[in-house]
Amino acid sequence: MSVTYSNYAKLVYDQIKFLIATEIPRFNTAGRFIFRDVPKEKDFGFDDFIRLKIVSDEMESEQTAGHTRRYLFDLCYYKRADVEFRFDEICDVAEHIQELLTDYRSNTSYWHSCLIETINYDPPPAPEGLAYSGFVMRLLISKGKI
Repeated sequence: MSVTYSNYAKLVYDQIKFLIATEIPRFNTAGRFIFRDVPKEKDFGFDDFIRLKIVSDEMESEQTAGHTRRYLFDLCYYKRADVEFRFDEICDVAEHIQELLTDYRSNTSYWHSCLIETINYDPPPAPEGLAYSGFVMRLLISKGKI
């Protein structure tokens, strides 16, 4: 017997990517928005890019017709470090994404809720010898499975 299922974590990734790439079109370029645990050297070919990493997936509630899962994601923004570091450019991207996801905080077309837990302005991990700055935004997303 074959089980029918949907990859809900990938659906959440696609929905976040769609929202951000629609709002900030440069992230719609192939390879500029990735879904993996660690970046690869090839990912660092752009001035900036976003990596979405799933941290956890846990049961939130059980209903007769299905259940709701709570996904924890790290949205990592990487920006090539110029000779002159400009923190306002990093904060601008963080604030823009934060406002966008706040607008879609509760939207049945995407998820039950999307909360931004934290924004950490320490640079996300990058390969040795590459100078990148950025932030890590922790997202808590509840999505129903039917």
